Amino acid sequence: MNEVRAVGTRVEDLKGFRGSIRYVGSVGSTQGEWLGIEWDDASRGKHNGTHNGIHYFEAAPLGGSFVRVSKIKSGKGIREAVEDRYGSKHADEEFRPEDILEIQRGMKASLFEIVGMDKVRQAQKDYGKLNVISLRNMCVQFIDGDLKDFMPNVMSLDLGENLLHSWDEVFYIIKDLSHLKYLCVSENRLLTPRKSLPFIPPLKHLVLGRMNYNWNEIYSIIQHIPSLENLQIHGNTISSIDHSSCEIAATLPNLRELDLNLNPLVKWKHVSKFSKCQHLESLMLNDCKLTEIDEIDEGFPLLNKIELNCNDFKNWKTLGHLNSLPSLKEVRLKGNELRGVLPSFQPMNRRLSPRQTTIAMLGRITILNGTEIDRQERIGAEIDYWKMFGLDYIEAKKKDTSFSNLPPRYVEIVAMHGEPDESELRGKDSTMDDMFLNLTLKRKEEIRNKKVPLTMTIKALKILSKKLFKAPNLKDMELSYTTEKSKDVSIPLDDDMREISYFGVINGDTIRVHW
Repeated sequence: MNEVRAVGTRVEDLKGFRGSIRYVGSVGSTQGEWLGIEWDDASRGKHNGTHNGIHYFEAAPLGGSFVRVSKIKSGKGIREAVEDRYGSKHADEEFRPEDILEIQRGMKASLFEIVGMDKVRQAQKDYGKLNVISLRNMCVQFIDGDLKDFMPNVMSLDLGENLLHSWDEVFYIIKDLSHLKYLCVSENRLLTPRKSLPFIPPLKHLVLGRMNYNWNEIYSIIQHIPSLENLQIHGNTISSIDHSSCEIAATLPNLRELDLNLNPLVKWKHVSKFSKCQHLESLMLNDCKLTEIDEIDEGFPLLNKIELNCNDFKNWKTLGHLNSLPSLKEVRLKGNELRGVLPSFQPMNRRLSPRQTTIAMLGRITILNGTEIDRQERIGAEIDYWKMFGLDYIEAKKKDTSFSNLPPRYVEIVAMHGEPDESELRGKDSTMDDMFLNLTLKRKEEIRNKKVPLTMTIKALKILSKKLFKAPNLKDMELSYTTEKSKDVSIPLDDDMREISYFGVINGDTIRVHW
């Protein structure tokens, strides 16, 4: 049992709330000793460290309390926590014969095994064989002995949600764990390390989530661990990154995965500080309050996955800058309220879905929001994008102006699919005619020409096709369409409740009927 009550000691109350001791002593005229606690949850307390006009310690307006020692859990040493979690200290109590017999009856297994339980118990007792140790939320508060011979083969250690006080303690714990590759200390409030540090094992994966750190505090830790390949620093208070891209690349020469989720970065210039990390493959920027993506002229050579869910991007066009990433294959963009690609964006009689827009703008990606993009879906999205903004392209060409105001990648798509035809895009001038499409319906060698309303649903088009081609039923019928310019590409009409205009079908297109 740890009886340390020094100022700065980390503690946890009986309800599981953690904080730091900021005062030890008497309070006013009351009897006995009080602990002045600054809670991690700034709304947990009753005051700011002031009681009856006397200021005892510093805390947020409602972040401080005075509590008795009896209301605080006893902290543990790390060895004691390992024994509690992995079974040596209380093994005989945990696996009593009567408990095993009860389990046997429940499982209807005659030999279950006391043998099996013995093996588990023996394996747990031999801490030297443990490769993975999780002590999360075990009230680990201090170091109670050397660990070199106690658990020498541990490769993964989780110390999240505990009561350690500083990084000096953490480094002392891991200094003799030569096989350690993964370390998690999330949700601890640790003082940053001193300049002089012991040997640190070559960690590959470090997790520093929700520790209330800014970037400089993060940097004071990672600068001592150049072996890192995966760095998770989500849920901190990183709002700016002051080191240069060259400094960061030199500090993290092996970095492959970076998690910056839930940090208020706001500006892309802070993200770009990681552009010179030559091995960076995965970048997580969910809920970072980003408003735009700057032009990416160089850097991020191997970045193939980026997550940008739940940000504050102003429009679609800013996302087009991601197309400059040479290795990008996977993007996640859920939870973004994006507006039109162009300031004058008018969907007219048809709309591009957010998925179609993203696929068309980003030519290299093969996975969007966790779903693969096949060749047919990509071509379909690009053709609809090509149709949607064809008139903007034609007007820009007439005026001999720059194409820089066009949607991202539009000129590249024109080079792939041909110049848009103005008469085809504008159609006839008659308002009534604009409400209908002249389509060719084709089933094998049978052809029918029909004039149908733009508002016709795919289901209604299937019913019409059933009548025209005497189909046995609607259940097995599938529709797709081809355009005059891309006759070899068939785009599925795969949502019965959508109107045909939704898919970008225009005058002269061919509807192919299959069953």
